[in-house]
Amino acid sequence: MISKISRVSLCALGALLALVGCEDPPQIIGPKIETLPSSPTPPQVLNIGVYLPLQGEMAASGDSMLNGLIIAAEQANASGGVLDRPVRLVVRDTKSQPDRVAKAVTDLITEDNVSCIIGGLTGSGSEATAIAADYGVPLLAPGSTMPGVPSSEPWTIRLCYTDFLSGRVMAKFARSLDATRAVVLYDPGSDYAKALALAFGKAFKSKRSNEIVGEPFQTGTTDFSEHIQEIQKIRPDVVFLPADARLAAAIVVQARAAGLETPFLGTATWDTEEFLNDAGEASRNCYMPGRYAHAPSAETESARAFLSGYLEKYKKSPTTMAALGYDSLRVFLDAYKKTQGQGGEPLRVALMETMNFEGATGPITFEPALAISKAVPILKVKDGDFAFVETLVP
Repeated sequence: MISKISRVSLCALGALLALVGCEDPPQIIGPKIETLPSSPTPPQVLNIGVYLPLQGEMAASGDSMLNGLIIAAEQANASGGVLDRPVRLVVRDTKSQPDRVAKAVTDLITEDNVSCIIGGLTGSGSEATAIAADYGVPLLAPGSTMPGVPSSEPWTIRLCYTDFLSGRVMAKFARSLDATRAVVLYDPGSDYAKALALAFGKAFKSKRSNEIVGEPFQTGTTDFSEHIQEIQKIRPDVVFLPADARLAAAIVVQARAAGLETPFLGTATWDTEEFLNDAGEASRNCYMPGRYAHAPSAETESARAFLSGYLEKYKKSPTTMAALGYDSLRVFLDAYKKTQGQGGEPLRVALMETMNFEGATGPITFEPALAISKAVPILKVKDGDFAFVETLVP
């Protein structure tokens, strides 16, 4: 399949897909490989599968991650590719619909013959990880933060810290705000929210003089006025809100409208364009752990290469999702090079043995549980964008 694709130009591929009536064909991003009858055999292309939401409510984050992947692919190709193979991205759009993920992943493997898959924003998706394991294809989940990828899913590699670490580091940051009383506003019906609430609560209460109050709400709640009134009565120093970016933004907007100006502490999922857009001015006095520092200067060669490449191509500062996409592809290419192009088990092992890889988001070490203590940048919203506050180690 790869050899056929390598001999078809982008235009010819589009025409072919149109002729066969294929619905939602993949987007091919990479060098055109064309061969004339007298030409030497062209290099075999290394196809990398990507599944992202490029339409729908998560499109901004999906586009950003794709931009980072494109920068990494272009930089690799400018250096001759990997093992003399040009890198090409085969992208399938999930349209922000979870039920499209399984088909996208399956099609990337069975139809597009990709060497690995990169995808997922705030989670890898249980169906996606199971499919990757069934076919023995590595799945890199750049933004997955849920704790405990099961050992039954050994083909899934995550590149960021877990929710437990996120909760602990925000409890530590609360001390920077001199907070001694906290409210945890959370949905007990969400495993994600419960994991974060537990981690934050244990860490915050490690100082015995601190007081913490839980304010649970039901799944599906849209009117938080009663909960906001309760918080106003408690008069906490901080409110910890373990919710995804879209729900958190809606709650923060209601809180500010009701006159609650207490600092809100959030999760790593808030570090997205969706949170900025949805919360708007209400995002003032909001803090969250970052997966990318958004610092004014890049301290490593990798970070400088990413930042300069992104600014040159897109004429704007990169987002967290862009940095995670950039690092994901580079981690894969490094492991692919170490195995001399072998796939299957050797490639999986090489990825799992990734240690202190210099990424744009910092040093990357694969850890199945990801319950590791690593420095976490704390961010705040300032002038409609994310600003670096400090770095903490839980």
